Amino acid sequence: MSVHVISLNKGAEIAAKVREAGYGATKLPAIGQTGPVWQISIVVPRKQKLEVLTLINAVDPTAFVTVDDVRRVDGGYGRLAK
Repeated sequence: MSVHVISLNKGAEIAAKVREAGYGATKLPAIGQTGPVWQISIVVPRKQKLEVLTLINAVDPTAFVTVDDVRRVDGGYGRLAK
């Protein structure tokens, strides 16, 4: 599963919490409709989706989050790596 997060000012905390749980997270600065935001991309196994969403919500309950299916992953970090 691909989890994309947009947070106004808690991108660093979200990325850190996700990484502490053993997942890889890519944090990028972005420009939203009202100004600067943080975009965090995370790829997780389907069975761990709820765990990651719970971590994100605990840090920033106002974050905009989308989840997409991923057909193939090459490489990876943390729990995703084989």
